[in-house]
Amino acid sequence: MAKKPNTVEALIVSLFAVIALPIILLTWLYETIGSTGFWFLMSFLGFGGMYYLFKKQNKQNPQSQSFVDWLNNGSNNSSSSQQQRTQTSNNDYFEELAIYTASSHVVYELSSDYGWNLSLLTFRQQEVLRSLQIIRESLNISAKTKKQDIAESRLSLAHQLYDEVCNNYSDVFKVDLLTRIKGIIDADLLNVHTEAYLNVANAHLDKALNAKRANTKAKYFGLAKEVLETGLSDPYSDKERIRELLAFNNRLEENI
Repeated sequence: MAKKPNTVEALIVSLFAVIALPIILLTWLYETIGSTGFWFLMSFLGFGGMYYLFKKQNKQNPQSQSFVDWLNNGSNNSSSSQQQRTQTSNNDYFEELAIYTASSHVVYELSSDYGWNLSLLTFRQQEVLRSLQIIRESLNISAKTKKQDIAESRLSLAHQLYDEVCNNYSDVFKVDLLTRIKGIIDADLLNVHTEAYLNVANAHLDKALNAKRANTKAKYFGLAKEVLETGLSDPYSDKERIRELLAFNNRLEENI
């Protein structure tokens, strides 16, 4: 008759299998992959087990869903929050530069050499700033030149780019910022259109006053008059200032 197994011996064997074998396996694994790899693997398994446990219990305990949501979305929320803060910083920086560029009478190259932090600007923001620079540069030149063709070409370019900024890049601006930019440029257009006509007319007047012959004087007085009359039909010009110079030109012309 077969001998009945000893219950105590069976229990000892079972405990050895449950306790000793995992220890032996973990020791072998630790020596094989090293301490760093071992603890990384343990952390990964523990984290994965915790994730599985909470996900499994979600139906019984809805509150555990908040933990699962954190696991799934925590890093994304952090990234989104950082992105939002960065976007706010970009918009503030762009607003500062846009106002400065639109109103400044000194035009700098759009580069880091002149203090521009291009990393804070989107490509479309850079395009807008470059257009505002050209508008400002064109207005500055038009306000100073005494050559009619230069004044006309620069004013035409300024108007073209101004229309493009308002119509094609309105999405880049906040509403109040675009309104402020328009206010700056519209005021300067009124002044520059006036100055352009006055400068060209004064250049003709100087030539008329310095001319020796009456027909030469008449020629330049006539050119000045033509420029000023064109200025009176310009919707952007200050009519009162142009009329003052036109009256002065007419008095001089009468005394040839």
